[in-house]
Amino acid sequence: FRSGAIFNVLSSLTIFATSVVRNPPRHQVNSAVNAQVTKPSDINPIRTRFSSISYGSVDSRPTLNYQMALPSSRIGNFLGFYFEALSCASIVGMHFKANNDGQLIAHFERFVNSQIKEDRIQTFVSALPHSVEISSPSLNQSFYLDRMKTYCQCDAFCYQYYSGAWRHKVDMIGSVFTNALANVLWKTYEIPMETILLFGSESLRGVKLEKSKNVEIITQGTESATSLRLIPDTTLHVRCSDIMVIPDQAYGFLPFEVYKSLIPPATKLLYILSDSHHRANEGAICKVILTSLMEYLTPLFPSTSIVLIRGGSQLTSMTQMVFSNVTVCSASTFCFWPALASNNTVYYPLTSMILNGTTPKLTSQFHWITNPKILQKKDEKEESLDQFIQRLRKPLTSSDVVNIV
Repeated sequence: FRSGAIFNVLSSLTIFATSVVRNPPRHQVNSAVNAQVTKPSDINPIRTRFSSISYGSVDSRPTLNYQMALPSSRIGNFLGFYFEALSCASIVGMHFKANNDGQLIAHFERFVNSQIKEDRIQTFVSALPHSVEISSPSLNQSFYLDRMKTYCQCDAFCYQYYSGAWRHKVDMIGSVFTNALANVLWKTYEIPMETILLFGSESLRGVKLEKSKNVEIITQGTESATSLRLIPDTTLHVRCSDIMVIPDQAYGFLPFEVYKSLIPPATKLLYILSDSHHRANEGAICKVILTSLMEYLTPLFPSTSIVLIRGGSQLTSMTQMVFSNVTVCSASTFCFWPALASNNTVYYPLTSMILNGTTPKLTSQFHWITNPKILQKKDEKEESLDQFIQRLRKPLTSSDVVNIV
């Protein structure tokens, strides 16, 4: 278990909030808290989007009311908004209440490519703490207002900013994420949650990877697509389709030699996870890039079965990123939150999309790839697809040597 968060997986979740008081307030999750909240406050100093503050008729401790919202079709962005609100409430010492009107799940499911039990999305979201009540005595109102002004001033997409409240609650976020994921795995594979939380990937060793007609699987090596296990030794997450058309330096591809440096030589099974092959032009372009990566890695790791999976279940992909022995991420929130939850080795590229491009220590297993920089494809008039792939495959120079912190 992570420090700062202790889970009773059979009944309730307890979170310890950071506070200036000597004994941190106790947070207990249950389904019936905040029933005393009767009137909104005239003072709402937080800027966190989709959140508001209210006060009970008796308790001077405020409640952060969060409307579970989906800023896009991406679960990574959704989690960013949710974790910022939860972290704001926790670090200030407020009660927390999340509301979901049901449209959130329906919106997610419209964007799901895989047909493999995607009610898992609903299970995952439902397993996130929706009500957190603090049972310790409340303090005067000015205490909470001052802390809100200090820690809760990020408006949106707060994973981008060093000022986000989430940065102070990384251990809590990792534990909340893992607990919700374990809930999904328990209901899917009937493996007890406490077993998953205690033994991690070992508890999933015998689980096979499920198939779907909408998932493309390409294998290179001795493993066949029908006998793949759920959790590989090493996972590479390669975001592709949308970043081919997003003109933003925060997104891009790692040079292939980075993977050569970071994949353990003893890896027997390696998964390359990427977005759906059903996307029109970008889907076809990405297949060329991804198969080129497979071809690059195959002679370097002759004893490794390399598997490309495109368009797999979001929950399955996040499970693989959390429980693989080694995970190498793209610049993507879809991989970032699993990276914070993992107790295994994770590598994440330096990007302005996370923490203004800074590299603070987040967890003992989380490592920043500070060099080389991620690469973006230039406009077609300047660079063809073949030329871009050549640039990805190009050996690193002495000034571009792989650096990990």
